[in-house]
Amino acid sequence: MGDFGGGIPGQVISELASIPKQVVETIASAGTVQATQPKPDDSQAPPEADRQKAEAAKRRLAVVRGELQEYYEQQKKKEEHEEAMIEEQKEQEKEQVKQSRKKQEEQEVLHRLSSQYGGTGEVAKSGN
Repeated sequence: MGDFGGGIPGQVISELASIPKQVVETIASAGTVQATQPKPDDSQAPPEADRQKAEAAKRRLAVVRGELQEYYEQQKKKEEHEEAMIEEQKEQEKEQVKQSRKKQEEQEVLHRLSSQYGGTGEVAKSGN
């Protein structure tokens, strides 16, 4: 699996990318609120430890959000590039069809002229 610089395996990034961005942000912000609230069963831990955990969770969340944002932006750029390439290819195909039609019309005209002037393919000169 690939590593995207932040220690998140590529498979996880791919799976996360399939989740709508708004859902990810909602879950992440709910997780931040939950991480900062005191836990009723964790009364032995001093508040300083909870605060440190919450700060660490916030930092990690910021890193993950940044990585996801970067991934979304890369995907968007990739899709835009692919769309531009498709449009360019369509334009090239249109130009090829246009050139092909023009060449075919020229061939038809030459064929008609050729058959009209004896089939030699040469145009007869008049006036000499």
